[in-house]
This record gives sequence, structure tokens and C-alpha cells, in this order.
Amino acid sequence: MLFALIVTATLFAPPQSKPDAIRVYVFTAHPENGIVDQASKDRDGHTKTIIDRLKRDKTIAVVADRAGADVTVEVTQTPNWHVEVQLSFGDYATEFHNREWFTMRGAAEDVADAMKRWIKDNRARVLEARAKR
Repeated sequence: MLFALIVTATLFAPPQSKPDAIRVYVFTAHPENGIVDQASKDRDGHTKTIIDRLKRDKTIAVVADRAGADVTVEVTQTPNWHVEVQLSFGDYATEFHNREWFTMRGAAEDVADAMKRWIKDNRARVLEARAKR
């Protein structure tokens, strides 16, 4: 019985990130007046999809607040199954756009994969900047 509990806890536990994982904060802004429209719902959905995709990578740790992040990602636009995000690292910022248009989830996953490549390519610089903080 105890063995079954340990195996179940191991199988369903969230993946653990390494201490040198790149810490990423993903968010989307909401209107100050609190209005909820389809565009904000779409951005929320894409934000969740991007977070889920990034969490699968053990070299990335999705963090709950901006202060603990090495990199911030804002989902800025999602018209017509098009996902646009801005990735910021220090004074540097770049935009990512999806290339796949077949599904809204696929569009967000495409952007997440592009960001994962950027993080991989710039990993040493990000960790160096973290060490200087």
C-alpha cells in the first residue's frame, strides 16, 4: 500500500527544475476598468498554454512573480489565431509570433517553442546576469 502511494506521488508530482533553470514569468495585462472581452479571454488562454508548455522543460522554471524572474514574457495580442508575445531580459526585448495557424492552442505552443529556443541560445548570458544581481 505504501509503495503504491509513493509510486503514485512520483508519477503525478510536478517536474522539478534544476537550481540553474532559467526563471520565466509569463503574464498578460488586463484592462484597468475590469472589462472582460473575448480578446482578454483569448490572451488568458494563450498565457496558460504557454506556461504549460514551458513547464515541461526542466531547464526552465515558471515563476509566480516578476521579481523572481530572469526573463519576463507578456502575451500582448491574439487576433485571428495569431499569438504575439514580448520577451524581456534586462534592457533587451523581442517579439515572437506564431507560424502555425491551424489551432489556437497550436499557435500558443508554437510561440512557446520559439521562446524555448531563445532561452537555450541565451542561457549562459541569462545565468551570468543573474549571478551579477
